[in-house]
Amino acid sequence: MRVGRLLVSVACVGVLALMVWFALTENPAATWMVYGLYGAGAATFVVRAVRARRRGVPVARSVAPALRGLGEVQDMSLGRPPVPPVTYASPVGTVAELVVAPPEPAVGALGHLPARPPDRRT
Repeated sequence: MRVGRLLVSVACVGVLALMVWFALTENPAATWMVYGLYGAGAATFVVRAVRARRRGVPVARSVAPALRGLGEVQDMSLGRPPVPPVTYASPVGTVAELVVAPPEPAVGALGHLPARPPDRRT
């Protein structure tokens, strides 16, 4: 068991050193190595989910520890301020208000308004 852990640790350090060297020499192979590592992580996730399902453990229960608190961690890493829970009403009681529209001014107050425009043909 210790030999396996040591081998994995040496492999991880070796891959990390190789990626640093690729980045320093601006070699595009570093990009493909990152893609490969993400692919290996995704494959590991799928294999673990399938193996857990075959043992009778639901996927949600096996994935839940990894996803617990993910939103809070993302908010902290991106520097987002904490958001209070959504409320759909005022914290103070609702108060009824009466809104009265101002009355329309009388026609006489504006002066004489002709019923139709004058005929311009004459």
